[in-house]
Amino acid sequence: ETSGLTTTCQERGKMAKTDNLRVKVWDAGKENYLGEGCIIGERKVLGITTPKILLDTGKIVFGYETWWRPVGVKT
Repeated sequence: ETSGLTTTCQERGKMAKTDNLRVKVWDAGKENYLGEGCIIGERKVLGITTPKILLDTGKIVFGYETWWRPVGVKT
């Protein structure tokens, strides 16, 4: 059930002081869809701030190593 995971994301987002935006995430090559998750914080890599994303699977990925977009946005 996603609602429990979303609640967890929202709680973690509040702790990290982010807007806990829901996102869809693909690997760096845009070949594999990793799933949905939410932005729960930020990390600085090589001087660039990148989002920290908690996938619904529990895995954490970072914006610099993935392609992501907000849920509901069409391309």
